[in-house]
Amino acid sequence: MAAITSTTSGPRSVGSTWVGGIAPTTGDTAIIANGHNVTVDSAWTIGTGAGAAITADAGGTLTLDAYAVTCDGDVSLAGDVAQGAGSTFTLNGNYNIIYTGSSGTWTMNGTSGNRCTLQAASTFGFAIRSAATTTAVVLRGTYANIRRWGRSNAIDEHATTIYSNGVKSEIDLTNCLVTDYWRLRFAITYTPLSTSIFRFTRCDFRNPLYTDVMEYTTDTPHDANTRGFFDCTFVGTAANNNVGFTSGGTTFGNNFYVSNCVAEDVHFNNSGGMPLQIDVFARKNAYTGGVNDITVSRQNNGGARVFDCIIDGGNRLNPHMISVSGVDGTNLNTIEDNITFGYDADANGILYTDSAIIRRNISVGGSGPTTAVAGTTAIVIERCTHIHTTSDVSAGLGISETSVYGAGLVTFRSCLMYGTAAATDRGIRSLAASWTLAYTDYNCWYNVSPSGDVYNNVTVTGKTENVDLGFGLYDITASPTMSNVNATLATWDTSLGGAGTVANAFAEALKKNGFDSAGSAATFNSAYTKSNALAYFRAAFAPNNVTLQAAGFGGEDIGALAVINVPPIGAVNININSLDNRFGSIRRG
Repeated sequence: MAAITSTTSGPRSVGSTWVGGIAPTTGDTAIIANGHNVTVDSAWTIGTGAGAAITADAGGTLTLDAYAVTCDGDVSLAGDVAQGAGSTFTLNGNYNIIYTGSSGTWTMNGTSGNRCTLQAASTFGFAIRSAATTTAVVLRGTYANIRRWGRSNAIDEHATTIYSNGVKSEIDLTNCLVTDYWRLRFAITYTPLSTSIFRFTRCDFRNPLYTDVMEYTTDTPHDANTRGFFDCTFVGTAANNNVGFTSGGTTFGNNFYVSNCVAEDVHFNNSGGMPLQIDVFARKNAYTGGVNDITVSRQNNGGARVFDCIIDGGNRLNPHMISVSGVDGTNLNTIEDNITFGYDADANGILYTDSAIIRRNISVGGSGPTTAVAGTTAIVIERCTHIHTTSDVSAGLGISETSVYGAGLVTFRSCLMYGTAAATDRGIRSLAASWTLAYTDYNCWYNVSPSGDVYNNVTVTGKTENVDLGFGLYDITASPTMSNVNATLATWDTSLGGAGTVANAFAEALKKNGFDSAGSAATFNSAYTKSNALAYFRAAFAPNNVTLQAAGFGGEDIGALAVINVPPIGAVNININSLDNRFGSIRRG
């Protein structure tokens, strides 16, 4: 048992590469000295089970090409480790890759046909960490399999702890498959340089083994497009699925992105202050641990933007596909151009508890934008479309549930409510005390129950319903004549030749990077993209009735989508006095 240091560059198995003429092996530790490149030329087991099994000094490099290394101990990295196609590096225990210098780098350079692997042995987990506050961590990889990243036996152990005070760190992975992972908490504290990178591109995450499986924490500015998940896929389980972004900071320069990702049984949770841009194709299937698909709260520097998402809430009880809260009245979250499906009668497309910009969203199911708290800041809900497909009388375009949102704070305008059963469909309704809105007008109601249920238990201070501007004076009742009001992810799947189920639609969409929901290699049908699905639903739900064109607030179209393929005007009931008020000046001219 000895610590053996390299004496020159050369093959790992050759004695002349090492001081003393003996190559290190099982029970030894290896030190790669400055200026040396030691190449692994055969399978290698190294280490004593305690301390560092491999040390790469600054300027030293360990190169793996198509061979396997089993490491019984930590890796101390001031220099470099370079994995090539076909190589496997296994940490045979709960060991760490510890960066100890200012320039250490671990790279994984696989190919699409010959990937490389970094992993912990079965039942264990490995962590990546910096040894000091001024130590940089650099992990780069393409076409790599990463298994058992994070800890299996200690909650307080994080997958990656990066201090990086005043230096640049990087975690930059492309086309990587991450499986059987524990708590991936990428904690970046102190003040790393703004050029630091935390970026996953076309990566796939499968089989998380801990409840809060991924968390990104920072309080520092960063350069544009350097931090986030781009074109990634995620598959959670019945209990393990949270992807979180938290921060206590207030000085962020650019967004963190979750861009064009596909997710099943995942909760994206932004509870920190960083600005976030998120557009996902998401579904809840087996997960039972919570009701939200996307949560954004407590924003700074312009707030979060949730846009162009398609979210299927599954059959969960009372699901909230998008939940928004905790802003400061200045840095507003923006929720726009999303499509949500909720099959439970109490499903909410959007749940809001504080001020936000909510516009051009389409919700199918129980209810549209919903609140359950006494809010304190103004909120405008504009050009949203709700298609009510359940029999629950407590649902509708807009709902105030257990508590009434603050009096005189909520505005509904240019919204469209499409009822499918007039006996149970409602417009805007309060289930608690009477709800006083700031304004509600220029909306369209179709197949909504009569006898006052367009505005049920709702008032506007000093105004009379359907008489005064701001309380339904310019509302209309008309069929939007949508192309396919019954469109769902199942009908989209059918249109592509699939089995006609939501499950199959997502099974195909999850293959976008070449792996199925289990992490096995799969062929992707390029028709199953989020952009194609958005086009399908926007064509299906766009109004075809000219009555809705330019009939909204400020002359905009009513509903989330512009009127298209305008047919002859159908039957419409409209307040004649409102027409006189609106077009009187035209008549006089």
